[in-house]
Amino acid sequence: MAESAVEFLARRALKPDLYRRRGSVIVHESTAGCTAVARIKLFFSYDFTKSDFLVSITEVKDAMPLDEFYFVLTLEGCNQRESEKILAGTIFNQQSFKFALPYEELLERMLTVQMIGAVKSGSSVIEVGQKDIDLSAIDPSDDVILWTTIEANNSQESCGELLIGMQYLLAVERLTVTIHSARGLKCSLSDGCVRIRLLYAGKIQKKRKSSFKKSDNCPVWDEAFHFRIPQIALSSSQIEITVMNYDRIGKHTAIAMVIIDKQHPSKIWKQMLDNKKVNPRWIPLQTPA
Repeated sequence: MAESAVEFLARRALKPDLYRRRGSVIVHESTAGCTAVARIKLFFSYDFTKSDFLVSITEVKDAMPLDEFYFVLTLEGCNQRESEKILAGTIFNQQSFKFALPYEELLERMLTVQMIGAVKSGSSVIEVGQKDIDLSAIDPSDDVILWTTIEANNSQESCGELLIGMQYLLAVERLTVTIHSARGLKCSLSDGCVRIRLLYAGKIQKKRKSSFKKSDNCPVWDEAFHFRIPQIALSSSQIEITVMNYDRIGKHTAIAMVIIDKQHPSKIWKQMLDNKKVNPRWIPLQTPA
């Protein structure tokens, strides 16, 4: 029989009354100003005999209209877990996941739930939203139920967003950056492109440039750019992506940009370094420096 949370805590001279009661229900409110793409009900428990953290998605409500979507659960230091695909109009069935991790370490971790979806069946999937859950604040020691909101990855700035994919192939030491499309650019491109620079220790190493798109503030490129870079240099490297606009006399203007590295809040670079599957996602753009 699995050891209970109370027995585990008592055995380690901790105070069980500091922890939530068995079967507690917690509700996470949406962050002010953020758009919700779905609400999900999670069930947390812990098997102290096997040192397994158990997570179940038991219910999904108010999901944004997508032909298909699924959830990716990431626990720091553990492999990702993916739910089965959920098709529009179908009934959601409970799905469960297991992470092997000592309880003391679990309370120091963050659980990230990403919602990955496609507007049309068979089209490219993108990360439409995510939620970071601080497990130390919840204390998932004993049958905790959590209602939480998956929040959209929308830019709060007026510069727009780029749909970007990244992959690193260790065997050939090749970094691939795929620029899929842009949306919400603050001005239509009269004759625009995307410039990609690889930087190492702050210095430009290589440059690439996309094809040109005319008169569009939501252009589509779907172009991949390759860079040879040793694995040892990845953690000190950055990718600078700039949306450029060219006028009729050849003058070019940077209208939006982003620098992606291991510090970027999207975690796209960090997941790539960890050799995890990185789905294309919308990355907010900033005003050029």
